[in-house]
Amino acid sequence: MKTLIRVLACLALCAPFATFAQEHYSEGPVWDMSFYRINEGKFDQYMEYVRTNSRQVYEEAKKQGLILDYKMYLKNPTSPDDWDFAVGVLYPNAAKALDFNPADDDKWNAISAKIWNEQDVKKRNEMSAVRYEMRRFLGNMPIREIKLKPID
Repeated sequence: MKTLIRVLACLALCAPFATFAQEHYSEGPVWDMSFYRINEGKFDQYMEYVRTNSRQVYEEAKKQGLILDYKMYLKNPTSPDDWDFAVGVLYPNAAKALDFNPADDDKWNAISAKIWNEQDVKKRNEMSAVRYEMRRFLGNMPIREIKLKPID
């Protein structure tokens, strides 16, 4: 019973903030941001890999409606553990960005097979493993885009 009361009290406290926030904006699409640190001396090699492989995969995924857009970012890192290369993939909503969908996964695999000219998933993974020698994955973060509402 105490747990139920605590949950209800928490909901009562949080509800006004959720309502307040929605009056200022409407939810937009979701960016799935992936952050990397390119290994020293591997920048040109990694950029060639991205141009040759990743860009083609994202372009085809965009054509097939799996994603809305994608962008790539560079910045000067501020520490040894900071990112210097990021990829943002734009999905129409959080479900598309975060939830596993077998049909979409099949489409992604077909795109990968076409770009790599290899049907066997294990062989494709071996072929693309070269990227691990060029960069270090630091993590990813979904970020919701918002559209501010005009002040009346």
